Amino acid sequence: MELKGKTVFITGNSKNCGKTTFMNYLTAKLPYRDFVRITIGIDGEKEDAVFGHPKPKVFTKKDEIIISTVSNIESSSAQFEIIDVYPYKTCIGRIACAKTNREGYIELAGPETNKQLIEIIADMRTKGFDTFFIDGAVNRITQVSENKDAIFYYVSIVRSAKLQSSIDDIEKIFLLSQLEEKEISSKDDILIKGALTQNRLAEIKVKKTNIILKDITKVFLNLKDLKRLLKDQRLFVENRFSLQNIIVNLFDVNKDIFLKNLKEKKIKDIIIFNPYKEEF
Repeated sequence: MELKGKTVFITGNSKNCGKTTFMNYLTAKLPYRDFVRITIGIDGEKEDAVFGHPKPKVFTKKDEIIISTVSNIESSSAQFEIIDVYPYKTCIGRIACAKTNREGYIELAGPETNKQLIEIIADMRTKGFDTFFIDGAVNRITQVSENKDAIFYYVSIVRSAKLQSSIDDIEKIFLLSQLEEKEISSKDDILIKGALTQNRLAEIKVKKTNIILKDITKVFLNLKDLKRLLKDQRLFVENRFSLQNIIVNLFDVNKDIFLKNLKEKKIKDIIIFNPYKEEF
């Protein structure tokens, strides 16, 4: 898929599951460099859970734009031109926008609130940038997807000890990504503002009605309850996010065993297994 002009979220099933590594892998393959890379907040972890190596930094090439703190920019092995310093303070300094003059590695640190994220993206759009790669939680998509350009990749690290729960998370995100868009248009439509929980669901007595949510981030149900809901009701969203691929990092799990336990067989078409394993 063409990623130019998109806001690309890279989210995952847990902290430290390989999102930054995948961002490096994905952006390295692009034939253009006029994109902006952002992360959400500051990550205190020192090692990644995929390979057990020190947490990967972002490799930035000449003319690429990054968002990080002034201190990270100054201590990077790359060389930058700082374009703007934003009025957002973190525990390691102010957030800034910088252009790469000499390639190298940098640790990203980004805005800590949705409001700050929105403002930074809006500012970068005024500077002529329309392609963004954001390393962070899927619930951040809501606030920056009004122009329908948001897509996301879901990164999952799968360990044998949590094989089934990881598969459940993957199947849940896949089912949610298939929901169609709908606006309220009849008395049979029920708009749920806020979170869809089991308690909220119990209040809906009518079967086979249209339940409309703002987006998939509002669903707080486990896989079993979600499947029951999809069987009993018709679930829609006002804003649909396109799931591009599911990145599965198999840690100590055999691929055949993983696929055997995967009940939603259509997911296989969009799964990419350990795409960068040979590069590390």
